Amino acid sequence: MPIPIEQFNQIIDSLKEELKQFSHRLEIAETRLKERDKIVYDLVHTDVQAQGLSKMIQCIVVNFTTSIATGDGKFYFHIDKRLDLMNLVDVHAEVITAGTTNTLDIQIRNVTDSVDMLSTKLTIDSGATGSDTATAAAVIDKTKDDVAENDVIAIDIDAIHTTAAKGLIITLGFRLP
Repeated sequence: MPIPIEQFNQIIDSLKEELKQFSHRLEIAETRLKERDKIVYDLVHTDVQAQGLSKMIQCIVVNFTTSIATGDGKFYFHIDKRLDLMNLVDVHAEVITAGTTNTLDIQIRNVTDSVDMLSTKLTIDSGATGSDTATAAAVIDKTKDDVAENDVIAIDIDAIHTTAAKGLIITLGFRLP
């Protein structure tokens, strides 16, 4: 038996209202999902950024008014658990008073593993105060860049300027691989 047109229209209106309410609930759910996804993204992104941050160590290897001299083990430091399983990713040397003629050559050595960590030494050119302007940039050996808890790292001075520079600060950056 057919239903009267008024009843049919009421059913259609009722379905339209339900569809409207469903659409509204769907929009709310989509908004919540987007917000949740943004929170998850922010947390993951923050975690990735946190893992990407370098931990820096600065070493005053030679007093600021003292001329630099050659020698192994001019400075030693211990790798504690906060640097465990990290890689050496950045090196920089800075002197207080520039030396002249020839270069200041510095090696970073993992004493525990008996390896030099740089395949091209850290250098400071004649008349310069930092390694960032060196003609030959330092190169970290990617096969010897890792450190572990309780490793001992040494700073070796392999060559000095003819007129020696004074004061030496070494900055090393470590990061999880």
